[in-house]
Amino acid sequence: MKFIIVSPRQHSGGSIVLHRLCQYLQDQGHEASVFLICRGCFSSKRTFLSWFIWLCYNTADFVAYHVFKLLAGIGFVAPFEDFFYSPIKNIKRWYGFKVPSDVIVVYPEIVYGNPLHAQKVVRWLLYFNKFHDDKAFGNKDLVFCYRDIFNDSQLNPKGRRLGFSYFDFGMYKQTNFAERQGVCYILRKGKNRKDLPSTFIGPIIDNLSERKKVKILNRCKYCYLYDTQTFYGTIAAVCGAIPIVVLEKGKTRNDYLGNGETGYGVAYGDTESEVDFAIKTRNLCLEDLKKLEIYGEQQVIEFIKTCEDYFKGVKDDTERKSKQFI
Repeated sequence: MKFIIVSPRQHSGGSIVLHRLCQYLQDQGHEASVFLICRGCFSSKRTFLSWFIWLCYNTADFVAYHVFKLLAGIGFVAPFEDFFYSPIKNIKRWYGFKVPSDVIVVYPEIVYGNPLHAQKVVRWLLYFNKFHDDKAFGNKDLVFCYRDIFNDSQLNPKGRRLGFSYFDFGMYKQTNFAERQGVCYILRKGKNRKDLPSTFIGPIIDNLSERKKVKILNRCKYCYLYDTQTFYGTIAAVCGAIPIVVLEKGKTRNDYLGNGETGYGVAYGDTESEVDFAIKTRNLCLEDLKKLEIYGEQQVIEFIKTCEDYFKGVKDDTERKSKQFI
């Protein structure tokens, strides 16, 4: 089978797992590529504007890549290290405005509509569905959720799930085993919360390079997270900080975890019992991360089988050549 995965650059957990899905599919012998987008360029029904933004983004991305590569070649690496950070390697890119009918396109939940005019569409809800009109998704789209808590039961009544992760142990690790001091903050999807403090007593690390984030997480004792659904809580735990999810009013740990999820290594709230739980279960968190590769491969095999069965009745135009795969 042939797949195109629509994804931003690998600068967040969601985009990394999208690229990892592409890699898994390649490993299973399927033809898979990534159609690179910027965040927000296909998030509305304004098709012409979306494509114009996409064209500008990819043009700028192409120029920036080669300019940064040239500068990195003569020693100016540090300012561009986050641009080049791509933990998932050797991913093919696809360029085009419309895909052949025999290709399955996987859209994350941030994409509105079907900009590539695919006949076979998979929607992968990596977060909560933010679109609530009939034209956002197609009636025949095959829908998966990343976690049960993100599922939209109207779109995915069977609760199909494709949930795996990728962890870069070479990047994210504890290097400081001495006494720690201070706090840092992660806001991300919680940046508009009304309960944000008026002042922060430590750095907000959202926009730092991954290497700088790791350095700060190895220095600080606590990391407060206002994004209640970010994988950076686990990353903070691996780096030796104590991650504390700042609870929304009236909510508890159980409101943020799906079925079977443990929340090992992370405190939900700053009570003594939660902080103690985070410290005592950190090693269990590390053990779970090491099992992800095997689990992910099994998930993708099931995903492929589901796609085969679901799209079996969709007629393929085999005469059209998919020359855009490079």
